[in-house]
Amino acid sequence: MRTMWLYVLPVFVIGTQGVMAGPYLHSLDGTRIELQISDSVVSVLFVTPALDSSAFARERPELRDDGTVPGPGGGVYVFAIEPGLDPVSVMQELRTDPRVKMVNPVIDDGQGQNRWMTDLLIVQYKDGTARASIDSLNGALASYVNPPDPGEPMLYFVRVRPDLQLSTLDVAELYYETGLCRYTQPNFIWQPVFHDAIVSPIENSIPPPPPPDTLYINQWHWDNRRQAGGVADADVDADSAWMITMGSPSVRVAIIDVGFNIHHEDSDSLTRIFGYDQVGRHWYDPQPDSNPYPDCTAWLMEKLCGHGTSILGELAAAHLNGKGLKGLAPHCTYWGIKKVDNDGLTTDSLTTAALRSAWTTFGCQIVSNSWGGGYSTRIEAQLDTMYRSGVAVFFAAGNGGVVSFPATLSTVTAVGATDPSDVVWPWSGKGSSLDIVAPGGDTNKSRTYGYIWTSDMMGNDGYVPNIYPSATCANSDNYNCKFGGTSSAAPVAAGIAALILSLRPDFMDSTNPAGIIRRILEASAEDKGPVGWDSAYGWGRVNAYRALLAACNCPSQGDVDTVNSPGVVDVMDVFQEIEIVFGSAFDPQDPSCPATRGDVNNDSVADVFDIIQIIAIAFSGGFVCNPCTPGVPAGCP
Repeated sequence: MRTMWLYVLPVFVIGTQGVMAGPYLHSLDGTRIELQISDSVVSVLFVTPALDSSAFARERPELRDDGTVPGPGGGVYVFAIEPGLDPVSVMQELRTDPRVKMVNPVIDDGQGQNRWMTDLLIVQYKDGTARASIDSLNGALASYVNPPDPGEPMLYFVRVRPDLQLSTLDVAELYYETGLCRYTQPNFIWQPVFHDAIVSPIENSIPPPPPPDTLYINQWHWDNRRQAGGVADADVDADSAWMITMGSPSVRVAIIDVGFNIHHEDSDSLTRIFGYDQVGRHWYDPQPDSNPYPDCTAWLMEKLCGHGTSILGELAAAHLNGKGLKGLAPHCTYWGIKKVDNDGLTTDSLTTAALRSAWTTFGCQIVSNSWGGGYSTRIEAQLDTMYRSGVAVFFAAGNGGVVSFPATLSTVTAVGATDPSDVVWPWSGKGSSLDIVAPGGDTNKSRTYGYIWTSDMMGNDGYVPNIYPSATCANSDNYNCKFGGTSSAAPVAAGIAALILSLRPDFMDSTNPAGIIRRILEASAEDKGPVGWDSAYGWGRVNAYRALLAACNCPSQGDVDTVNSPGVVDVMDVFQEIEIVFGSAFDPQDPSCPATRGDVNNDSVADVFDIIQIIAIAFSGGFVCNPCTPGVPAGCP
């Protein structure tokens, strides 16, 4: 087995626009995911970490004299190579230097971000692989093998042997080509792309807001009265949904993001918000603790440190407490999990650890994510496991015009953004992976800001006053009036899911809870594009009230409808409603839903107004498919 290095290595082919094509990773189903390699920089690990990197750059003819460039730290040094040189040849030459432990390429993730790697490799063996084969392969390719986690006995983190004179990607491919591994990949270090709309400060373009205790009037995405221009009722009908439920503390929602202020002023005795820092100060020395507050003085965090708190405010802000805003599901329990270090960097293993903490440590049934990055088999595998375990995971579709990873995965719900006119935001991620859209854009079609009012870091941290002056947002530094992008859309969909599960906790006893929740959201969404699914709107713009009506009448393993449950709202439901209101079919309480059977408009009584409501639904393209049963009618998700 000591000759494993003789396997054929990936072939690097020089490409255009500053990158080389190849090598690749392998998805869970074996599909090759091509990686883009920078042709201008390489990364180096030294035998002695304290080595003078500037002197090294001057001494090596392959590197520019001023070649040291910013990198992720943790012993990973990044150097600019001389123009016109072949990066593969440069890496081979640098490996001959006795001061060098390992040389790796730098990955361009296609979103303007780099991904770096150390000598740490993630290896997931296939179930049933003999321990002798595992030990033999690890011995041939690894200098250190960590003991596997009891929860994942086939998952290993290994250090690549430096004497192989190969990159971490090369060794990952050697592992995979043996046929013993489900997947292998470097533990990439990366800076997540957070999908808010902020690029640069802008001037105030809306009328002065009311005092802080009446900020709810600005939340057009809950109740659109043209506060931000646009079209009246282009909202999720949150005020109607709150008449049914405002959430349940038994429903746990995780938000995985840049950091959080979990002690915001917009809370009350019913607020249940907890925090966890998965990383600590540095990605290369993880020290988790219970304080997810970000370092707002760091180079990246100065503008981003309010991102997670703004998402949390959309969901958890208290109602009727005399200040601030209204969250979509304020009575649920929330966990804000910080997934990046103080410089905004993370790794694939830390990201999956954050996802796993949300699921196994804190018991969250719903996870909201407003970030993206380059492809990772490790992250795909974690999300696949969570979906199969019933966790409903939501991802912002991205602000680059196309759906970005991980929102591209079928095991998560990809959420795009619409503006106050119910028009899809121009930069919202589009494509075959898009599921639904939710409010998040602005009517000016700006990429620099949105119109979503929500919480901000308290005081001088966060968006206000660092990006927007206090006068722009109600003369308060505690609220953000210009949040936006798909970052603000994803938590809206997750919040509706939390309301659904609060109303119907029995869904968690079904064989596919995450699938049921997604189907309800898709089927109850308001179709805003071409009829049916389309690549810009998905199945439509989500509606909390319609989703709860669907969930209210949806057995955990059966059909969904408003009255007679054949899977469609039609004239038969009108006849059934008439019989309920005037005939002997009246059932004073349907045990599956805390509302009177036949009470379509949720006023606690079945009467003639419900007949009018069911007629309106039946003849205006209401619930047109069954979101609970796998065998849905044609045209349904």
